[in-house]
Amino acid sequence: MPLENMLVRPRNSWKNAYMVRRFLEDKIASHLKHKSVLLLGPRKVGKSTLFRSLQPDLTIDLANESLYRQHLKDSELITRQVEALSQKKRLVFIDEIQRIPSMLNTIQALIDGNKSLRFLLSGSSARKLARGRANLLPGRILTNPFQNSPSKIFDLGGDE
Repeated sequence: MPLENMLVRPRNSWKNAYMVRRFLEDKIASHLKHKSVLLLGPRKVGKSTLFRSLQPDLTIDLANESLYRQHLKDSELITRQVEALSQKKRLVFIDEIQRIPSMLNTIQALIDGNKSLRFLLSGSSARKLARGRANLLPGRILTNPFQNSPSKIFDLGGDE
């Protein structure tokens, strides 16, 4: 059975699904010590659930139309939200980042201004980011946290 099926709807056992999820959480958590993480892949495979399990200090869900419109209208909103976090709370999760590719420029400035700040970015359309010539934060973000894993869970950062 493909591992992504175990993540979404385990058929064999919850124990196997837990082990896969735990492996992914541990892998991402280890990468967060050094860089932020961008996870792109098909819809409904558990990207958002996985990132939420890491208990980010701030979550911005751009699938929520109201939040999307607020951030689209006010490009500095994310900066104010991040600056309002305490110094100990420094993990920000942005879901559906492909909806506002220009937000990646602000994220770059935030990362450059505070080396302890980490982002978890997820999206379902690498093509949309590429088409919009999005800043994929070179050197600041890990785009394929599972590159050296025995199984490639998601299609990360490639063309869809």
